Amino acid sequence: MPPSTTSAPLYAAVELGSDSFRLHVAHWEGGVLAVAATLSEPIRLGAGIGLDGKLDPGTVRRALDCLRQFRLALAMWEVRAVRVVASAALRVACDTPAFLPAAEAAIGHPVEVLGGEEEGRLVYLGVAGTLGGQDERRLVLDVGSGSTGIAVGCGDKVELVQSYGVGALRQGLAFFRDGISPAAFDAALASSRSRFADAGVLAGALGWRRAYGASGTVRALFELAGADAA
Repeated sequence: MPPSTTSAPLYAAVELGSDSFRLHVAHWEGGVLAVAATLSEPIRLGAGIGLDGKLDPGTVRRALDCLRQFRLALAMWEVRAVRVVASAALRVACDTPAFLPAAEAAIGHPVEVLGGEEEGRLVYLGVAGTLGGQDERRLVLDVGSGSTGIAVGCGDKVELVQSYGVGALRQGLAFFRDGISPAAFDAALASSRSRFADAGVLAGALGWRRAYGASGTVRALFELAGADAA
């Protein structure tokens, strides 16, 4: 990560995701946060949770090594404020209380494990901030690795957030360990439909004019659709 070329104060957000750990550094520019740099490491924290519900030692080592590297980057950039959050994997791992002190020592900042609804709220606000001052009614879909969030609101006001324990990595581990077969695909689809049975009713009741996707999974689907169209 190169040194900053801006004199504006820098802010950082670190996410301990179920698949990747990410560090974003940004500054205010024209009333919106402009991302100056991003680091990402595929730790696959969710895949490191064993049948006993605990994180395996190899995954813990990779996670802590990554956080130490992030700490060095934060020191180099001299950021004014840092927020470190964790998502679905650390919501479900039974040894999260034991992991957090080591993680905080590695990154040098407190680590906040977000609830599903708070995670969805922050994703919605991130999308709203990127879109600027539009007051449209919108739905924001965040298909994460360990969970999926659906948020509905108007402008920067969040009116509904629903979080579901269904994510791309979690479904892959549950249904596609031996590859993608028609039977496995049908089973995964049936599982997802049952988990999201009330999502359309809840979101539709509030009404929205446009939907936005905010995740690597949505981006990958968009790229696949573009490749198929070509």
